[in-house]
Amino acid sequence: MSTSILTRGTAIVTAAELEEFRTVVTNDQYANTVLHLARAKRLRPKVLADAAYTAWLKSENPKKIMPASYWTELFRLAYQADHELFEVQD
Repeated sequence: MSTSILTRGTAIVTAAELEEFRTVVTNDQYANTVLHLARAKRLRPKVLADAAYTAWLKSENPKKIMPASYWTELFRLAYQADHELFEVQD
């Protein structure tokens, strides 16, 4: 599965598709693709949160894969207040 197949179009990418993609690409390709899909709002909140952590944890040196500002953006997109994973404490 190539990056272009996963990033083309506007359909939501499933967790299974993303996991299949992760197994055939490098860690930097995976992290950059997850960021691209997050920017395009093509990942559901749970899939995005899992993918962001997976990208971070699988990278031996996250700073070599993406600049810190990209990682910050990825995690910010993964935990926005309108996502169902974000719980507001009363």
